[in-house]
Amino acid sequence: MQLRFHPRTCIAGILSLVVPTLSTVAMGQQPQRVAAAVARPQETDEPVDPRLDQLLKEWEAKTAGIQKLRGSFERYEYDSVFLVEKRAVGKFWYQAPDLGRMDFEPGEVPPGGVNPEMKGPNGEPYEVKAEVPQQWVCTGQEILSIDESQKTYNRIAIPPAMQGDNIVHSPLPFLFGMKAEAAKQRYKLELGVMHNPDGSIEGKPQRIHVVARPKMQIDKREWSRAEILLHHKFFVPEAIQLKDPTGNKTTTYVFPLKGMHGNERLPWIPSPFSVRLDKYQLIQDVTAAPQQGTTTR
Repeated sequence: MQLRFHPRTCIAGILSLVVPTLSTVAMGQQPQRVAAAVARPQETDEPVDPRLDQLLKEWEAKTAGIQKLRGSFERYEYDSVFLVEKRAVGKFWYQAPDLGRMDFEPGEVPPGGVNPEMKGPNGEPYEVKAEVPQQWVCTGQEILSIDESQKTYNRIAIPPAMQGDNIVHSPLPFLFGMKAEAAKQRYKLELGVMHNPDGSIEGKPQRIHVVARPKMQIDKREWSRAEILLHHKFFVPEAIQLKDPTGNKTTTYVFPLKGMHGNERLPWIPSPFSVRLDKYQLIQDVTAAPQQGTTTR
């Protein structure tokens, strides 16, 4: 299996990919497409690599002090069946313990509307489309999925017993904080081939590379494999790649370093977690089921 991080650019902080793609992204340069082999994770539970265990603890410790975080991102979604690439740009906000928001806006479509670097089995290039405007908001009491183009939204109410930690069931759980023991219970984890936290591998930049497979059905319905590239000092994700359960769709998020803001003292006005929905039509209104959080073997 191959790993493809294919961002075009990275806007790039005090908080938070693969030569040259991820490293050039981190420096704000325009990368070329790079594919790198990644070792296949074990499908059965095994003792966690001591190096990984220590890394998870450090990850938790380094990010525990992040009470507020906001920044921008780029998203690239590749559909290998229809040979379509969707591009989006956006902004995110996080406030501990359970407030989160991601706004998606249409990304830039290149001249000709195709990406010659991404090709199908017969050599045909991927068609590039701009993603439709949408929002994802977790208010602590509910999760809202808003389609700006259709002026519709879906709502998932969070039962009181599940409130406070439901942010980890967000579209990007690795972005909004991760506790070591919870991560080991929820995912099958291993270090990726790009892992070079101390810079000891000559010619490769410093980075932390973690590969995860979900154990829980709530995650398995959304993705089958995740790869996370963390900043070696701040342990904030610089890139996250998700493979869908069918294996036909790959989504890559890139998080710039510059422009990220952590633990701002002044309040965000208006609050990004308070949204008016009077001009939107409610499509689905459900309550999250507690059993969604159970693990499966």
